[in-house]
This record gives sequence, structure tokens and C-alpha cells, in this order.
Amino acid sequence: MHVCLHANSQQRVVYNQNIQILRMLQEQERQRRIHLRKINQNIARVALQPARRRDPTNPINHNPFNEQQQQQQQEQQPPQQQAGPPANLSPTPRNLHMLWQEWEHGIGGNKAAKLFTPEERGRVKHKYCRRRVIWKCIERQIARSVSYNVAIDRIYQVYGESATVTSIINKTKKDNKDGNLHVCLR
Repeated sequence: MHVCLHANSQQRVVYNQNIQILRMLQEQERQRRIHLRKINQNIARVALQPARRRDPTNPINHNPFNEQQQQQQQEQQPPQQQAGPPANLSPTPRNLHMLWQEWEHGIGGNKAAKLFTPEERGRVKHKYCRRRVIWKCIERQIARSVSYNVAIDRIYQVYGESATVTSIINKTKKDNKDGNLHVCLR
């Protein structure tokens, strides 16, 4: 009987250790997902940065006088009427970084939303008005010497890291209407 009790207590210890190991593995998996989500957000943020990327294998990129030559050639050509980029908003921005990029620089060859004329705003009135809530929130924070990246991170902290752009817009509109906008977003 003593041997039987000892065997049961050993089984209980092994069972408890297995449970602890399982919990540790679950916590590691949760932490890994959080880190991967942050990495993906950072990659998306960097990918949206306006930058001039050069092909190092192209010999034209190694000529320091190339830009001057191109500028002189453009000055010599007669001016052409260019329509400019189209004034459209993206159908589904996937995150706030993309939304801000759309405001500042435009996405997919489109004109920056902050440069839209009243007529252009009118053509995309519904999207523009909904997104303007977020754009103005970010601009208020930038006016207080906060970078747009920090401003966007604050919005995600208030409304949830995994919240969709649509849900954040809806919650921000409701909070503005009710006068309950979070202190760090005012």
C-alpha cells in the first residue's frame, strides 16, 4: 500500500510538471505571436516610407553628375501639360500607418489626400470624412511635437493593438461625438 501511494504521488508530480510545461509553452507561443505582430507592423511602416531606391547594379546610379544632366535635359524640353496623379483613396487601408501614408504622400500613385481640392474631396466624400477623424487626431499629436509613428502607436494602445482601421475610426468618431476622447489623443 505504501508503494501504491508513492506511485500515485509521483504520477501527480509528473502530471503537475506536465501542466507547468504546457502553460510555459502556451505563454511562449503567445509572446511569439505578439512579437511577430509587432515585426509585421514595423515592416509595413518601413515599407510605406517614401524613399528613392536605387538599383546598385545599374551603372547610371553611380554617376554623380547624372542628376544634373537629367535636370538640364528636363529644362530644355518644352513644358508638357500633366494631369498629375489621380485623386483617389485606397479601398481598404490595412493599418493606420497606411492611412497616414495616404494622407501625407498618397498610395498606389494617387495624390496625397491632404492636397485634394474640394471637388476631389467631394468625389470620395464618405471615405474622406471618415478617415479625416484619424488624420486630424494624428495631426493634433504632431502639433504637440510627437512623431506620427508615436501618435499611431498611441491610437493602437487606446483602441487595441489588433483593432481594425474601421473599428478604430468608428470608436474615435463616437468618442469625439461624446466628448470622451482619450487624454493622450486630444
